[in-house]
Amino acid sequence: MTFDPAVNDPGIVDPNNPPGMRPVLLKSDNTNLLGTFFIAGGAEKKPTVIMLHGFPGNENNFDIAHAVCRLGWNVLVFHYRGTWGSKGIFTWQNAINDVANVVESVKNGWLSEDLKVDINKIVMVGHSMGGFFAAWSLVKGLVNDAFVIGLFNIGFVGELITDNEMFQNIALESLVRDSNFVNIESPDSLLEEMISNGSTWNLISYGKILSEKNFYMIAGNKDQTSPLDLHHNPLMNVLKKVNPQKDYGKVLEAGHSFSNKRIEITRDVINWLNKIEFERGK
Repeated sequence: MTFDPAVNDPGIVDPNNPPGMRPVLLKSDNTNLLGTFFIAGGAEKKPTVIMLHGFPGNENNFDIAHAVCRLGWNVLVFHYRGTWGSKGIFTWQNAINDVANVVESVKNGWLSEDLKVDINKIVMVGHSMGGFFAAWSLVKGLVNDAFVIGLFNIGFVGELITDNEMFQNIALESLVRDSNFVNIESPDSLLEEMISNGSTWNLISYGKILSEKNFYMIAGNKDQTSPLDLHHNPLMNVLKKVNPQKDYGKVLEAGHSFSNKRIEITRDVINWLNKIEFERGK
Protein backbone atom coordinates (compact mmCIF):
# COMPACT_ATOMS: atom_id res chain seq x y z
CA MET A 1 0.00 0.00 0.00
CA THR A 2 1.28 3.45 -0.90
CA PHE A 3 1.57 5.60 2.21
CA ASP A 4 -0.89 8.51 2.07
CA PRO A 5 -0.42 10.81 5.09
CA ALA A 6 -3.89 12.25 4.53
CA VAL A 7 -5.50 8.97 5.59
CA ASN A 8 -2.74 6.53 6.66
CA ASP A 9 -0.66 6.27 9.82
CA PRO A 10 3.09 5.91 9.28
CA GLY A 11 4.20 2.31 9.27
CA ILE A 12 7.65 2.95 10.74
CA VAL A 13 8.35 5.29 13.67
CA ASP A 14 11.74 6.18 15.13
CA PRO A 15 11.39 5.01 18.77
CA ASN A 16 13.97 7.57 19.89
CA ASN A 17 12.35 10.46 18.01
CA PRO A 18 8.62 9.72 17.75
CA PRO A 19 6.08 12.26 16.49
CA GLY A 20 4.13 14.16 19.12
CA MET A 21 2.47 17.34 20.29
CA ARG A 22 3.56 19.97 22.79
CA PRO A 23 1.91 23.08 24.22
CA VAL A 24 4.02 26.18 23.62
CA LEU A 25 4.09 29.72 24.95
CA LEU A 26 5.17 32.46 22.56
CA LYS A 27 5.81 36.17 23.01
CA SER A 28 4.46 39.00 20.88
CA ASP A 29 5.04 42.59 21.98
CA ASN A 30 5.46 41.32 25.57
CA THR A 31 2.14 39.47 25.34
CA ASN A 32 1.83 35.72 25.90
CA LEU A 33 0.38 33.71 23.02
CA LEU A 34 -0.74 30.11 23.50
CA GLY A 35 -0.03 27.49 20.89
CA THR A 36 0.39 23.84 19.99
CA PHE A 37 3.46 22.43 18.27
CA PHE A 38 3.13 19.23 16.22
CA ILE A 39 6.53 17.53 16.20
CA ALA A 40 7.34 15.38 13.17
CA GLY A 41 9.12 12.10 13.83
CA GLY A 42 12.83 11.63 13.16
CA ALA A 43 16.11 13.02 14.43
CA GLU A 44 16.84 15.50 11.64
CA LYS A 45 15.63 19.10 11.51
CA LYS A 46 12.31 19.48 9.71
CA PRO A 47 10.59 22.09 7.58
CA THR A 48 7.77 23.76 9.52
CA VAL A 49 4.28 24.99 8.70
CA ILE A 50 2.85 27.92 10.64
CA MET A 51 -0.89 27.32 10.52
CA LEU A 52 -3.12 30.38 11.00
CA HIS A 53 -6.76 30.12 12.05
CA GLY A 54 -9.56 32.55 11.32
CA PHE A 55 -11.81 34.81 13.39
CA PRO A 56 -12.68 33.89 16.05
CA GLY A 57 -10.97 30.57 15.32
CA ASN A 58 -13.42 27.72 15.85
CA GLU A 59 -11.65 25.76 13.09
CA ASN A 60 -8.03 25.15 14.03
CA ASN A 61 -7.40 22.63 11.22
CA PHE A 62 -5.77 20.16 13.57
CA ASP A 63 -6.74 17.34 11.20
CA ILE A 64 -4.59 18.94 8.50
CA ALA A 65 -1.83 19.58 11.04
CA HIS A 66 -1.67 15.89 12.02
CA ALA A 67 -1.53 14.84 8.36
CA VAL A 68 1.25 17.34 7.63
CA CYS A 69 3.12 16.00 10.64
CA ARG A 70 2.76 12.46 9.28
CA LEU A 71 4.27 13.78 6.04
CA GLY A 72 7.36 14.79 8.00
CA TRP A 73 6.78 18.49 8.59
CA ASN A 74 6.44 20.24 11.93
CA VAL A 75 3.33 22.37 12.43
CA LEU A 76 2.86 25.35 14.74
CA VAL A 77 -0.68 26.48 15.52
CA PHE A 78 -1.04 29.51 17.78
CA HIS A 79 -3.76 31.86 18.99
CA TYR A 80 -3.53 35.61 18.34
CA ARG A 81 -3.62 37.84 21.38
CA GLY A 82 -7.10 38.09 22.86
CA THR A 83 -8.22 34.76 21.36
CA TRP A 84 -8.71 31.34 22.96
CA GLY A 85 -6.76 32.02 26.13
CA SER A 86 -3.96 34.17 24.73
CA LYS A 87 -3.51 37.37 26.74
CA GLY A 88 -4.09 40.89 25.45
CA ILE A 89 -6.59 42.67 23.22
CA PHE A 90 -7.47 41.42 19.76
CA THR A 91 -7.28 43.95 16.95
CA TRP A 92 -6.55 43.32 13.28
CA GLN A 93 -3.21 45.11 13.59
CA ASN A 94 -2.29 43.26 16.79
CA ALA A 95 -2.96 39.96 15.01
CA ILE A 96 -0.83 41.05 12.04
CA ASN A 97 1.95 41.89 14.50
CA ASP A 98 1.50 38.54 16.25
CA VAL A 99 2.01 36.65 13.00
CA ALA A 100 5.11 38.67 12.16
CA ASN A 101 6.56 38.22 15.66
CA VAL A 102 5.94 34.47 15.64
CA VAL A 103 7.58 34.10 12.22
CA GLU A 104 10.61 36.03 13.39
CA SER A 105 10.82 33.96 16.57
CA VAL A 106 10.82 30.73 14.59
CA LYS A 107 13.36 32.06 12.08
CA ASN A 108 15.62 33.26 14.90
CA GLY A 109 15.89 29.75 16.31
CA TRP A 110 13.08 29.67 18.85
CA LEU A 111 13.24 26.09 20.17
CA SER A 112 14.85 25.07 16.86
CA GLU A 113 17.11 22.49 18.53
CA ASP A 114 14.54 21.16 20.96
CA LEU A 115 11.78 20.82 18.35
CA LYS A 116 14.05 20.12 15.36
CA VAL A 117 13.04 23.13 13.25
CA ASP A 118 14.86 23.91 10.02
CA ILE A 119 14.72 27.70 10.26
CA ASN A 120 15.33 28.04 6.52
CA LYS A 121 12.16 26.16 5.61
CA ILE A 122 9.17 28.01 7.05
CA VAL A 123 5.86 28.18 5.15
CA MET A 124 2.28 29.22 5.99
CA VAL A 125 -1.15 27.67 5.71
CA GLY A 126 -4.03 29.98 6.62
CA HIS A 127 -7.81 29.68 6.80
CA SER A 128 -10.23 32.61 6.37
CA MET A 129 -8.76 35.60 8.25
CA GLY A 130 -5.66 33.47 8.73
CA GLY A 131 -5.52 33.23 4.95
CA PHE A 132 -5.32 37.01 4.79
CA PHE A 133 -2.48 37.02 7.33
CA ALA A 134 -0.64 34.34 5.33
CA ALA A 135 -0.98 36.35 2.11
CA TRP A 136 0.00 39.56 3.92
CA SER A 137 3.12 37.77 5.14
CA LEU A 138 4.03 37.15 1.49
CA VAL A 139 3.47 40.83 0.70
CA LYS A 140 5.73 41.82 3.60
CA GLY A 141 8.40 39.27 2.69
CA LEU A 142 8.16 37.29 5.94
CA VAL A 143 7.80 34.01 4.01
CA ASN A 144 7.80 33.00 0.35
CA ASP A 145 5.18 30.24 0.43
CA ALA A 146 1.52 30.43 1.51
CA PHE A 147 -1.46 28.13 1.05
CA VAL A 148 -4.84 29.79 1.70
CA ILE A 149 -8.17 28.11 2.43
CA GLY A 150 -11.35 30.19 2.22
CA LEU A 151 -9.60 33.57 2.01
CA PHE A 152 -11.22 36.48 3.83
CA ASN A 153 -9.75 39.66 2.30
CA ILE A 154 -10.07 42.09 5.21
CA GLY A 155 -8.93 45.09 3.18
CA PHE A 156 -11.40 44.50 0.35
CA VAL A 157 -14.28 44.35 2.84
CA GLY A 158 -13.03 47.52 4.53
CA GLU A 159 -13.07 49.38 1.24
CA LEU A 160 -16.40 47.89 0.20
CA ILE A 161 -18.29 49.00 3.30
CA THR A 162 -16.64 52.42 3.73
CA ASP A 163 -19.56 54.46 2.40
CA ASN A 164 -22.32 51.84 2.67
CA GLU A 165 -24.26 51.91 5.93
CA MET A 166 -26.18 48.73 5.12
CA PHE A 167 -22.97 46.75 4.52
CA GLN A 168 -21.46 48.24 7.66
CA ASN A 169 -24.41 47.02 9.72
CA ILE A 170 -24.11 43.53 8.26
CA ALA A 171 -20.40 43.43 9.05
CA LEU A 172 -21.03 44.77 12.55
CA GLU A 173 -23.62 42.05 13.24
CA SER A 174 -21.04 39.41 12.39
CA LEU A 175 -18.41 41.06 14.58
CA VAL A 176 -20.86 41.32 17.50
CA ARG A 177 -21.65 37.61 17.23
CA ASP A 178 -18.06 36.41 16.99
CA SER A 179 -16.66 38.86 19.53
CA ASN A 180 -18.28 36.80 22.29
CA PHE A 181 -15.27 34.51 21.90
CA VAL A 182 -12.59 37.20 21.58
CA ASN A 183 -11.24 39.83 23.95
CA ILE A 184 -11.75 43.14 22.09
CA GLU A 185 -12.36 46.76 22.97
CA SER A 186 -15.65 46.72 21.03
CA PRO A 187 -17.12 45.42 17.74
CA ASP A 188 -17.31 49.03 16.58
CA SER A 189 -13.56 49.49 17.06
CA LEU A 190 -12.85 46.43 14.89
CA LEU A 191 -15.20 47.74 12.22
CA GLU A 192 -13.56 51.16 12.23
CA GLU A 193 -10.09 49.62 12.06
CA MET A 194 -11.14 47.54 9.07
CA ILE A 195 -12.53 50.57 7.26
CA SER A 196 -9.62 52.90 8.04
CA ASN A 197 -7.09 50.34 6.72
CA GLY A 198 -9.15 49.06 3.80
CA SER A 199 -7.07 50.49 0.99
CA THR A 200 -3.79 49.49 2.67
CA TRP A 201 -4.83 45.91 3.43
CA ASN A 202 -6.68 45.09 0.21
CA LEU A 203 -4.74 42.16 -1.24
CA ILE A 204 -5.93 43.01 -4.75
CA SER A 205 -3.48 45.93 -4.68
CA TYR A 206 -0.60 43.48 -4.26
CA GLY A 207 -1.47 41.08 -7.07
CA LYS A 208 1.92 41.40 -8.75
CA ILE A 209 3.83 40.65 -5.56
CA LEU A 210 1.63 37.65 -4.78
CA SER A 211 1.92 36.34 -8.32
CA GLU A 212 5.68 36.15 -7.91
CA LYS A 213 5.43 34.07 -4.75
CA ASN A 214 4.42 30.46 -4.18
CA PHE A 215 0.78 31.35 -3.50
CA TYR A 216 -2.17 28.95 -3.75
CA MET A 217 -5.84 29.48 -2.84
CA ILE A 218 -8.71 27.05 -2.33
CA ALA A 219 -12.23 28.48 -2.15
CA GLY A 220 -15.73 27.07 -1.64
CA ASN A 221 -18.57 27.94 -3.98
CA LYS A 222 -21.05 27.67 -1.09
CA ASP A 223 -19.00 29.83 1.27
CA GLN A 224 -21.23 32.47 2.84
CA THR A 225 -18.54 33.90 5.12
CA SER A 226 -16.04 34.53 2.32
CA PRO A 227 -18.20 34.60 -0.84
CA LEU A 228 -16.34 33.80 -4.04
CA ASP A 229 -17.30 37.02 -5.78
CA LEU A 230 -15.93 39.17 -2.97
CA HIS A 231 -12.81 37.39 -1.78
CA HIS A 232 -11.51 34.71 -4.13
CA ASN A 233 -12.47 35.72 -7.65
CA PRO A 234 -11.31 39.38 -7.64
CA LEU A 235 -7.85 38.43 -6.40
CA MET A 236 -7.66 35.42 -8.71
CA ASN A 237 -8.52 37.64 -11.68
CA VAL A 238 -5.67 39.99 -10.83
CA LEU A 239 -3.21 37.11 -10.42
CA LYS A 240 -4.24 35.60 -13.76
CA LYS A 241 -3.73 38.91 -15.51
CA VAL A 242 -0.14 39.00 -14.30
CA ASN A 243 0.62 35.37 -15.17
CA PRO A 244 -2.19 33.48 -16.97
CA GLN A 245 -0.17 30.25 -17.13
CA LYS A 246 0.39 29.86 -13.41
CA ASP A 247 -1.89 27.69 -11.24
CA TYR A 248 -3.05 29.82 -8.31
CA GLY A 249 -5.77 27.56 -6.95
CA LYS A 250 -9.20 26.05 -7.38
CA VAL A 251 -12.82 26.14 -6.24
CA LEU A 252 -14.53 23.26 -4.45
CA GLU A 253 -18.17 22.38 -3.85
CA ALA A 254 -18.00 23.39 -0.19
CA GLY A 255 -18.79 25.96 2.46
CA HIS A 256 -16.47 28.01 4.64
CA SER A 257 -15.46 25.13 6.94
CA PHE A 258 -14.95 22.71 4.01
CA SER A 259 -16.51 20.04 6.24
CA ASN A 260 -17.32 17.81 3.28
CA LYS A 261 -13.87 18.21 1.71
CA ARG A 262 -11.45 17.70 4.58
CA ILE A 263 -9.56 14.83 2.96
CA GLU A 264 -9.33 16.64 -0.37
CA ILE A 265 -7.97 19.89 1.05
CA THR A 266 -5.59 17.90 3.27
CA ARG A 267 -4.25 16.14 0.20
CA ASP A 268 -3.98 19.46 -1.61
CA VAL A 269 -1.88 20.88 1.23
CA ILE A 270 0.31 17.77 1.25
CA ASN A 271 0.80 17.89 -2.53
CA TRP A 272 1.68 21.57 -2.29
CA LEU A 273 4.27 20.88 0.41
CA ASN A 274 5.74 18.00 -1.60
CA LYS A 275 6.06 20.35 -4.57
CA ILE A 276 7.95 22.86 -2.42
CA GLU A 277 10.42 20.17 -1.34
CA PHE A 278 10.81 18.94 -4.94
CA GLU A 279 11.53 22.42 -6.24
CA ARG A 280 13.99 23.14 -3.42
CA GLY A 281 15.77 19.91 -4.26
CA LYS A 282 16.42 20.93 -7.88
